[in-house]
Amino acid sequence: MSIEVEHVIDHEDNLIAAVDELPNGNRRPMNAGDDDDDDLQKHDIVEDSPTPSNQSSSGSLDSLQMSRTKKHPLSASYREWVHNWAQISIPAIGFLGCQLSLALQNGFVTPELEELGISENLVAYCWLAPPITGTIVQPLIGITSDMMDPNVEGSMAHKYGRRRPFVALGCVMLVICLLLFSNARYIGLLFGDDGETSTANAAIVAVVSFWFLDISINVVQAPLRALVSDVIPSRFHTTANGVFGFANGFGAITGYALGYGIAYNEKLGGGLSALFAISAFIVICTSTLMLWLTKGEHLLPITSMSLSEIIAKNYAQDATQTDIEQQQLLHPLPPHEQQHSDVLESAPSPEPLPAAVQAPVVARVEEENEQENDDDENNAEEAGAAGQAPQLQRRDSEIEVVLQMQKSKCQRIKEALYTMPRPISRAFMVQFWLYFGLFSSYIYLTDWFGKKVTHGSPHSDDEAEVDAYHFGVRLASIGLSFGAVFAMIGSMLLPLVIGVCGYRWTWFFCMLFYGVMLLMTPFCNSINMGLVIVTCLGIGQAAAMVIGWSIVTETVAEGDQKGVYTTLFTTSHTVPELCVALIAGQLIKLFDNQVSAVLAVGGVAALFGANSALYIVEPKKWLAKQRWLKRQNRILRNRQNG
Repeated sequence: MSIEVEHVIDHEDNLIAAVDELPNGNRRPMNAGDDDDDDLQKHDIVEDSPTPSNQSSSGSLDSLQMSRTKKHPLSASYREWVHNWAQISIPAIGFLGCQLSLALQNGFVTPELEELGISENLVAYCWLAPPITGTIVQPLIGITSDMMDPNVEGSMAHKYGRRRPFVALGCVMLVICLLLFSNARYIGLLFGDDGETSTANAAIVAVVSFWFLDISINVVQAPLRALVSDVIPSRFHTTANGVFGFANGFGAITGYALGYGIAYNEKLGGGLSALFAISAFIVICTSTLMLWLTKGEHLLPITSMSLSEIIAKNYAQDATQTDIEQQQLLHPLPPHEQQHSDVLESAPSPEPLPAAVQAPVVARVEEENEQENDDDENNAEEAGAAGQAPQLQRRDSEIEVVLQMQKSKCQRIKEALYTMPRPISRAFMVQFWLYFGLFSSYIYLTDWFGKKVTHGSPHSDDEAEVDAYHFGVRLASIGLSFGAVFAMIGSMLLPLVIGVCGYRWTWFFCMLFYGVMLLMTPFCNSINMGLVIVTCLGIGQAAAMVIGWSIVTETVAEGDQKGVYTTLFTTSHTVPELCVALIAGQLIKLFDNQVSAVLAVGGVAALFGANSALYIVEPKKWLAKQRWLKRQNRILRNRQNG
């Protein structure tokens, strides 16, 4: 190595000596713009070249001009902060349109089905198909998307990604079902209904379209949740799920507010056609934008979500650059050193070493590299095979992927159920009890407000009672809109609370508060109290969107089965939906046709969920323990192999 360095130094000394022999007025610095000239022209003497003093002053002026035009670190920090929040919000854009449609479904499906002649006892059974199909469809979608290999050229995953095709398919289905459900009355007229005494065909169209409407929402939601683990860095998953909760709240606010202003409006036809058509248009816009922004499904460049951290980083970089520029301005290089550096930058590369000299140098370099590798291996063995850990981990991961690809979908579901990480299984139980209350409110909250609070009836011959029922449904939409605001604010605050209190206690108090609010519904007789209850129920939606899913995405961030576990966790929603749909009708009969009985039972289930929240396992601690166990197993395996 020393022979090569001496060879380069001798070559540089010859260049400097040649430059020093030139008169001062005839020296010309070698610029990058001279590349277009011939090689001989690079060494020509130009009589009008600037003097060294002019070069020094012009260089100082250029540095000063660059320092003036450079962005201020505070402005750059705000730009970076806004850019990071925009990046982390991309998956939630598609979720926004989906949740708006879900809000309209929760607010208006039950009243519409009852107006089409379906009794309140049978309405619960109409909600059976969505959880059944959701339990089957969502795991299949998650497993299928996981098994798609984007590295295979010509495949759908290579062209469009693993998650985006399912999101696109679900959005198309969602738009069609929204339009079919809202126009069921008019479609029924085409098949022989008279619109007043006979609405059987319209009811069939409404029920079938409602089933596929819920299926399409599930088709969209599951890949979007898995997409968070794919494109968002793992340390920002809690924040990303908070943004999902914000999108859920904003979509619900928009849906319920539109429902209050447009539903049953005589100027717009008196039905739901205009309301659901607007929702379909919003779904098209949000899904198209999200699909366009997630091309390739690559990891998004997110540095930090904290403005103070970004400002500190940019000011530190700016201070370092400013010190360098100030040193250049205050202590410029002497003229001969500046010309020396200019000549060196444009000087041709040194001649290659002779073969007789090059062979020993190469041999020495290879010997040093081998010695360094031996030292690294010895250090890795002494430190617990730390140097081999990344390679072994990567090899084990590749083997695991190959083995998973060879298994059938049913085998992968069965194995995932048996090997489900403990943080996810514990969160599953809490989410299971929570969705008893949530699904009860989805089915009967607006119906409860119209019957219990405003004392109306959709089946009465008295127009005043029918109008009172419609008024109650619209007021419930306003209350749900307030609840969505509460959920949206809570979704943004919950990550901060989780950072201080942890998942366990945060979820415990949310479940306790939510259960108490549901238990108050049988005793509500005033509009003000009803609005307060409906608004406070938003805390349950915020907890469902943020806490449970943050635990899941944080736990599976380092694994290769994100789609399987996220879709299995979704069954914590569908199974309670199935149970509520089966028992709701019997509960209403048992309690003298009081729909508030179903809501109260949901409150009791929420209290069970509060108890289950006390057994939550923190993902960070669990992952740290798993990494320690893998490292110890690897050390033992290396020792056994000698």
